Amino acid sequence: MTQLNEDILKGIFSFLEPNTRYIIAARCLSLRPIHKSLPIHIDHLKISPSSFSINGSTHAFRSMIQEAEEQKLPRHLQEINDDYGVPYDLTSTGKRDDDADLLFQDVQVGGIRFAQNFIDQFNANSGSLEGQMNEFIRVAASMRGGRLPVVQCTPYIQYTLSNDYQMSTVTYPPGNRIRHAIRRHLGNVLGNGEVSVRLLEIDCQDGVLRFPGDVKLKVQEIKLRRNGNAVLHAIRPVISERSFPLQKISILVQEAGDPVFQNQVVKASGAVDIRIDYDPDGNWAEALKKLPNKIVHMAVGEIPIEQLGELAFGWMENPRMEGSKFSMPSRDVATILERAAEVLPVCNATIESRRCDEFPVGASIQISEDLEINIYGAMAPNHEKELLKPNGKPWMIVMESMAFGSAAPCG
Repeated sequence: MTQLNEDILKGIFSFLEPNTRYIIAARCLSLRPIHKSLPIHIDHLKISPSSFSINGSTHAFRSMIQEAEEQKLPRHLQEINDDYGVPYDLTSTGKRDDDADLLFQDVQVGGIRFAQNFIDQFNANSGSLEGQMNEFIRVAASMRGGRLPVVQCTPYIQYTLSNDYQMSTVTYPPGNRIRHAIRRHLGNVLGNGEVSVRLLEIDCQDGVLRFPGDVKLKVQEIKLRRNGNAVLHAIRPVISERSFPLQKISILVQEAGDPVFQNQVVKASGAVDIRIDYDPDGNWAEALKKLPNKIVHMAVGEIPIEQLGELAFGWMENPRMEGSKFSMPSRDVATILERAAEVLPVCNATIESRRCDEFPVGASIQISEDLEINIYGAMAPNHEKELLKPNGKPWMIVMESMAFGSAAPCG
């Protein structure tokens, strides 16, 4: 049987997708050094306190309770197993183990109100109606101080690797903890040194994220949930300085005064995607005017037309560089274009380079000898998917700073 030399193996491994590389190396000790010696390029890395996914393959850890033959588990412990475990470590009495147990490179994110944390924990750990009720009982019991019967039990963790096509499960012996397993496992997958990541998604807003001590992430884009300012400060040590300024950052906010808008990583990035949670209350025009980013997209949520007008006046008073753009999906693009003519000093115009058959005529404002602001309708980034939704927003309104003469006045 012919053996391949190390250079050939490295060449083969360098073409493999990271999850595939890890699976092969995990089954062959001699290949592990090769796996760890090669650079890794990941399209999408998603990290949470109890799982991570790489390019759509999810590595998840859940705690379960070992069942004894001689006696039945109490109902509240049996329900943990019936729900296929919980995504956190358990104590020897089946309660949630919140010991942070931080090691080098682990990061702890805080700053969330307790009530909101309760809601998010409930939503994250429940699926079906039955699962929701079980989770509610568990969380409510912990809030009451634990009135459920105290029974000694043996927790263990179960690891699952899954994607669209298959799923495999490994059971760890009792005594292991999610906090240690996920750190060790992530280190085995990512190898050593700097890892290139196109999109890093942090799928938590508080808690502890476990990172191997020798890994740095060179990131192009970051996507965050709520509490983004605290999350960015927490993960900064594991992000390579070569990542900055980011090409793009996506943030989820509840109000226009969210402190994440003041974060220097956000303000320095090339583009910002804003997702508004709940109702868009507050002075969004003021918040958006203060963002220095070249591209700002309101990915989820919609600000009132009046505030969009305020934003346009802000751009007129403090002109943005050519190519600066604000966009926002809306079901009322035609109405916004009509209102723009009423409240702004615009003229109807066509912009050939941005032509959209659905909205052929836009609005143009000359602000200097070299610059104009053009407001026009365009397809939303997820146009096809939005068309299929009953209340979808397949179109968006765009305000762009362009070279004077880009728009041709009409009618």
